Amino acid sequence: MAIDGPPSVDGTIPCPEASEALKYAIVSFFCCGIVLGPMAISKGMAARRAIHDDPTLTGEGKANVAIMLGIVALIMWGLNLVARGMNRANM
Repeated sequence: MAIDGPPSVDGTIPCPEASEALKYAIVSFFCCGIVLGPMAISKGMAARRAIHDDPTLTGEGKANVAIMLGIVALIMWGLNLVARGMNRANM
């Protein structure tokens, strides 16, 4: 006879927000970094909150990577903008 108890809380359900944030972060490197970078950061933060609130969700690593990539994409976009401005000033 099996012992019945509370269900196991292993974190077995992938968080869809984390996957979506990672997709936005990866695409932000190739196009629309100024738009998709902040979206990736926002979705990643929302995914981290959702994972923290619901222990059955997984994907905290994806959410963290999405946040970091979103920040890097924004920095790269800003540096590109500055470089283009300096290039036009030298013409």
